[in-house]
Amino acid sequence: MIFCVGNAQPCTPLYLQCSMQMLCIFYPLTGKNASNSHVFIDDSKTWREAQDHCRGTYTDLASIRSREENHHVQNMSLSQSMWIGLFKDPWKWSDGSNSSHRFWKTNQPDNFSGDQNCTSVILKDKKWNEQWCNISWWFVCHGGEFG
Repeated sequence: MIFCVGNAQPCTPLYLQCSMQMLCIFYPLTGKNASNSHVFIDDSKTWREAQDHCRGTYTDLASIRSREENHHVQNMSLSQSMWIGLFKDPWKWSDGSNSSHRFWKTNQPDNFSGDQNCTSVILKDKKWNEQWCNISWWFVCHGGEFG
């Protein structure tokens, strides 16, 4: 297993065993979100499966509430895209809270074919993309407690 732990830097791998699993935890050290953490999961799931996994094991899919959190979450993975907790209802976070910070790719959201209701982070662009929810990708969970 590869565990990654980081502060204000991208995650640093600590090689404990050889396997395909990777767990990456980001702990912000300062500010109002100091008790929050994000956990990267490199197991491909649809958006709903990822949400179920995060809710069952951690708290929920990751909510990104600032430019700094967006930057840190994007440094957690070498994958091309990964799920975060934003979905269209209208656009809000998986935990039910409103989304005030958005980092959409140019021309997004476009609701191509009328059924792109979930959000992925495109790592090469460092932007968000509206996506079909049934695609399987790695994902980021919120590991802290709400409240």
